[in-house]
Amino acid sequence: MENRDTRKLTDKLKQKYRLIIRVEDSLEEKTSFKLTRLNVIMIISTTIIIGFFSVYILIAYTSLKQYIPGYGDFNTIRKFSELSIKYDSLQKSVNQQINYLENIRKIYSGKVEEYSDSSYNDKGQVQAHKKVYLTKKSKADSILRAEVENEASFNVLYTEEDPISQKLKSFIFYAPVNGKITERFNPLEKHYAIDIVAEPNIGIKSVLDGTVIYADWSIAFGYTIIIQHKKNLLSVYKHNSVLLKNIGSFVRAGEVIAIIGDTGKLSNGAHLHFELWYDGNAVDPEKFIVFN
Repeated sequence: MENRDTRKLTDKLKQKYRLIIRVEDSLEEKTSFKLTRLNVIMIISTTIIIGFFSVYILIAYTSLKQYIPGYGDFNTIRKFSELSIKYDSLQKSVNQQINYLENIRKIYSGKVEEYSDSSYNDKGQVQAHKKVYLTKKSKADSILRAEVENEASFNVLYTEEDPISQKLKSFIFYAPVNGKITERFNPLEKHYAIDIVAEPNIGIKSVLDGTVIYADWSIAFGYTIIIQHKKNLLSVYKHNSVLLKNIGSFVRAGEVIAIIGDTGKLSNGAHLHFELWYDGNAVDPEKFIVFN
């Protein structure tokens, strides 16, 4: 009985039909197709499968997926998080650049704050000693303390023994110009440079490889050029008569960058006002460069 029913179903599926397409008004036959029920089922199934995969590909690989409930919200949160991270990084970079330019502005204008790191705060060290030594001081001890404090009072920025000076000694500096030093580095008088008198029209050289970050004229210092070197090191050359490099120029150590001069209100004769800065702090160029 089951075989007979199965045979009937198979016969029905394989039974052939003709699909005729006619013109409605004239009943003219345009085309015809031979079909079976099995063919129709296969065509419909294939169409559904192809349509399903087409819709899946269209949604998965196009912007239409943004309109699927839940998916768009997740993507928005992820993108917002990425933008927040990029914004924080950009803000940090901008703040660092602002601080860097502010330091350069202070260096150029001569408005420099004295170094006040706790490790070099001599006054704080003396007070700490007073708190520790509670026993009665002898006369010899008082004299020795006075001598030590007197010597320490002149140690405003860096000494030759501090780690910063040791780092700078690893550089091989070119002398910007050979001549006679008329005024030395004196942070107590806020003179964070050395003044060098040399022959007229002599070329000023870069002390190290670097990039020119400032090259302009001002009323106080005349033609000035500032070069950024590696490891947060800056060299400053003031009172020049002519500048030979522009902002953004890369210069080699020993390359001529300007001509010595007497420009600016603070100049009282042809000379080079040379400054050396490390991590925003002035250092004595004579500790690292021979000028004559």
